[in-house]
Amino acid sequence: MVKAKEDKYVGDILSSDGKISKTVKNRAIKGNGIISNIMNIIQELSLGRYHFELAVLLRESMFLSSILLNSETWVNVTTENIEMLESVDRIMLRRILDVPISTSKPALYLELGCIPIRYIIKARRLLFLQYLLKRDKTETISKVFWAQKQNPVKDDWWLQVEQDLKEFQLDHFTLEQIEKMSKYLFKKFVKESCRKIAFQFLINEKEKLSK
Repeated sequence: MVKAKEDKYVGDILSSDGKISKTVKNRAIKGNGIISNIMNIIQELSLGRYHFELAVLLRESMFLSSILLNSETWVNVTTENIEMLESVDRIMLRRILDVPISTSKPALYLELGCIPIRYIIKARRLLFLQYLLKRDKTETISKVFWAQKQNPVKDDWWLQVEQDLKEFQLDHFTLEQIEKMSKYLFKKFVKESCRKIAFQFLINEKEKLSK
């Protein structure tokens, strides 16, 4: 078997050090190209008062779905990783709104009703948690999860999700309750919590600004 420091698998760059920095950098570069495609689509269609609705829809369907592929399984996600992805996202939001770079970060999201990437990733992890809980316990993916749950070590995926449950105020649910809950209902809880904490985060960030 050949040893390698990194390899590419299903769109992610797997590094021997366990970091996702190269994956994130690759997604950020890809994101810039997608932004250009989206802006071309918006300009060609010219939907008048539906301009911003279309832009937000394309952000979700083309931009986020591409740069956040597999993000629900990422581990060791750092503040720098998040900032790199969100900086590309803000480039898109500025182009949609046609505003200068000096426009405050929270204003971009609040004006369009968009959720920052950091919370989208957390929401995806929580939905993936339920997916794992509903898998047959004999499957490898399920065995790996329960092994992490029973004997967690620093930076394990489970520890990230455990923190997400607390932040989304969903930690009052047991894993058994989440497993038995319908996908629709759990997704509803996650979505509502995500929008609530993201909005509060943006308001807090806005209040820190001098003007």
